[in-house]
Parts: sequence; structure tokens; C-alpha cells
Amino acid sequence: MASRSAARPKRVLLAWEFGAGRTHYANLLNAARHLRAAGVECLATLYDNTAADREFAAIGVRTMQSYVWPSQRRWHPGWRRLQVNSFTDFLAYTGLGHSEAVAGAIAHYDTLFAQFQPDAILCDQAFGAVLAGREHIPVIATSFCIRLPPIVDAAFPSYPGATSTYSTKELLTAINRGLAMGGRFPLRDITDILRIAAVLPQGPVEFDLYPGQRTEAVLPPVVPGLPVVPPAVPGDEVFVYLHGFVQENEPVMAALAAMPGPVRAYLPDLLPEAAARLGSFVLEPEPVPIADIIRRSRCVIHHGGPQLTAACLAMGLPQVVLSKEMDNRVAGAYVAANGLGDACWLADATTEWLSAAVDRARGDADLHARCRAAAPDFLRRWFSQDGAKMIADRVLALLPST
Repeated sequence: MASRSAARPKRVLLAWEFGAGRTHYANLLNAARHLRAAGVECLATLYDNTAADREFAAIGVRTMQSYVWPSQRRWHPGWRRLQVNSFTDFLAYTGLGHSEAVAGAIAHYDTLFAQFQPDAILCDQAFGAVLAGREHIPVIATSFCIRLPPIVDAAFPSYPGATSTYSTKELLTAINRGLAMGGRFPLRDITDILRIAAVLPQGPVEFDLYPGQRTEAVLPPVVPGLPVVPPAVPGDEVFVYLHGFVQENEPVMAALAAMPGPVRAYLPDLLPEAAARLGSFVLEPEPVPIADIIRRSRCVIHHGGPQLTAACLAMGLPQVVLSKEMDNRVAGAYVAANGLGDACWLADATTEWLSAAVDRARGDADLHARCRAAAPDFLRRWFSQDGAKMIADRVLALLPST
């Protein structure tokens, strides 16, 4: 690794390799705002650069798009699919169970290291960057708390009530073979992947799968652009943010198609025939700023991502959660248990259930009153501190002093 010249600014590489939606790169974007304010030069290497380039460019950060893992290439044939019941399952699902993919990821980062010469790496679901940099450069991992589990009894725990589906030994063997191909030393055990300079899980802490098991505190959620107070009068739209694969779920599509307006929706990768069924919707081509969602919406239908769930709770918006992953299920269960909306596992949702849940979220006066009464406590509890600044401060503390 080339030594840093004192004449140039300190540099941080921002890496995102896996996941859908704006929320992952937004974690990096908002930490980068604080890093840039401190005079740090940043470069963002992103799995999806469709909309991110403009947002990063606005704060003086260059971006490049890179499909590090073949699992993110929709046209890649025969990529192994499995049930994700643990962090190790997630690593395997991403592609770390394929030695050649691990070696390819390291080669990608070695090129970036040589060209950009970062002083630290900030990762959000970027375990190729973790593996490539951990022996040479301070690596900081941040993401939702489900993706950064604690180390318990020298292992990563499975999700509550679930058993890992992928062999930890098989995964470690594959990773180490890839590390050897990429010129890196092997991991001693699978938990070495998170034995790095800092691990910064994000909350809300109420959505954590591992309460009482962490040594690193869960940081508050980062939701850029969230209003400082809920709107005085709620909007009149239903806002729908679901991933495009819902078009394969006929009960959900039937409920959406029958929903009365006004409805605004962001459904990435929607095919023309599915879009035609939703002809009365205002279909947004890009992610909608959170301030616009809050201002326009009467209720929100979404998968239960921790950030959007927390934002709706803090802004007093009823929500209908169609969970697709374990963290979604935890967030949705929290909403439902507190009487602030409805939740269902996506695969279990019927047309009748979803239609009734949306009707309640749109028109139940008692539900709206409960959501608005609960909002100030959520806003104070989760958003009184700037989680992005807390992340940036940890990165700054790891940069060279001169």
C-alpha cells in the first residue's frame, strides 16, 4: 500500500456492494457530508449508481459503479439461492461462498487502493471491501443492525427462532480460498470478518435482533431530509414503496390495482404490463425524498425497512408493512404490536387482508390519532442525535493525524 503524501487531503473510500434501495448509499452519503466538511476527500464505489451519482456529486464526491458480486447481476445464470437465517447465510447469499468471486472482489479493490490510496474505508454491506482492506487500511462497517451481528461465543448467532442454512465451515473454506487467490492471509474463523477497526450497527435499537448481546451500542437511524416536526395536517395520498418483485405476487398486485386514489408509488424494476395494471397510480421513476413522502402521504405501504419504518413512526403516519426479510418482520411486528399499523409476511398476504389494512391505514381516525400521539416520543428517542455525524466522527478518529 502506497504511503500517504502529507500534501494531499486525507481520503476515505465509501463502499456499497449489495442491497436494493436508496437507503444503503444514503448511509454513506450522509456520513460523507460530514467528512467533506472536515476536509476529507471521498470516492464512492457503488453497486447501483443510477441516482446516487447526482447526490454524491452535489457534495463533491466522485462515484463509480461496480458490480462486485455476480449475485447482483440480474442476468447471471445459476447463482446459488438459499434461505437467509443468519449473518453467515447472508454472506453466502451475497457471494462470499464462491472463491472466485471473493478473489475478483479483492482484485477490484486492489485497483482502487492503488489509484485512490484511501486512508480508511467506510462500508455499508460491502464485505468484499472489508476482506480486501482489513489487513492494510482501517475498515469501518456500518449498516442496519441485522447485517452487523455481535460475536457471541466465538460465532455469529442465527436469527431468533431460525437455524443457519449454509455451513459456516464451507463458507470459511470458500472465503479463505478466495483470499489466498487474492494475495491475502486467511481468516482464523468466520468472525474475523468483523474484527475490524469499528463496527457501527444502526437502529432503531428497538428493531435489533440481538438485544443484550452487543458490546458496541446501536446507533440511531439515519434518515436524511426528515422534517423536524410532523406536518400540521396529513396529506391525502397513499404512498407505496415496494420492490418490483411484488409484481410476481398476484394477491398483492390485485389489492394494489383495486386501491382507490390518490396513490403515489415507487416500484423499481416494474415491467410495462404490471405498470399498466396500476394505471391510476403516479409512478415515480426514482426514489422519492422522505420530506415529500411525509408531506403528501396519509399512510405508507412498504416492506418495513428500518429507516422508513422509523421515519413514519416519528412523523405519525400509519403504515402497512409487507415484510420480505427478517429485519422487516421485526420492524413490522413493532408497528403492529404498538397499534400503529398492520404487518404481514409478504408471501402470506392475501388480497382481502391487504385491502382491509390499507383501508384502516387510510381512514381509521383512531389509528391516525394514536400515530400522531406517539410520534413526538419516537422523534425524540431516535432523531435527537445525528447518527451520520456519529459515524463520520468514528471515521475521522481513525484517520492519520498528519
